[in-house]
Amino acid sequence: MDLIALIKERARHHNCLSCSRALAGCEVTLLSQDRSHCTVSVTCASCGVSFIAVILLRRRPHPEGAPAGIDSAISGDELVDLHQRLRDHRGRLTDLLAAPPRR
Repeated sequence: MDLIALIKERARHHNCLSCSRALAGCEVTLLSQDRSHCTVSVTCASCGVSFIAVILLRRRPHPEGAPAGIDSAISGDELVDLHQRLRDHRGRLTDLLAAPPRR
């Protein structure tokens, strides 16, 4: 999904500053883009009022870095295994945490 399409999709969850209606269907024009932010012009589809918005594109890295003991991100297979284990579990939470994974 391109940046403008993403902004339009997310805009529907926000209200116009002038008419307070949802910004669904608003017009978005990219004015400038940097590595960390972009500036866009947004025009409300309901009342036609335009305003400028600055949108942050990245989160700052965690100040302490990755937690100790984390070698890599969770794999898709690990996520599926976890989902199946949680789906199939019947019992107390402490049992789930103490039991080794069933294979």
